Amino acid sequence: MPNFQGQTPIILQPNDLQRFFSFEFPQANEEGANDGFLPYGVFISSCNLTAWKEGGTQATDLIDSYHMDTTSDCTVIIVSLNYPTTSGAGRYSLRFILTLTNGSQIEADFARVHARNLGYNGS
Repeated sequence: MPNFQGQTPIILQPNDLQRFFSFEFPQANEEGANDGFLPYGVFISSCNLTAWKEGGTQATDLIDSYHMDTTSDCTVIIVSLNYPTTSGAGRYSLRFILTLTNGSQIEADFARVHARNLGYNGS
């Protein structure tokens, strides 16, 4: 089961810099409900985010910055992405390692980042 709903990819083109995206990690609606990514009453206390190019190479040039959105009770991570000029065109994934307020740690992966030039054909 994918960690994020939907199938729409993020597409980055060669001139894209500091494009912001929100990644939500919803809480369960009640204790024992098991209907959210985070347990009921638990929030994100910190996040370690890395980017990986298909094939297993880390892509440090894809991520510009990231931070927790404190207006959302620490269940949303805001990520700024750049076109990866060093790593180049291809498919990428984002790996979120979340430390939670109850001391546990969980991983979430978003594997739908595509860096490519959609181009302009002049017509």
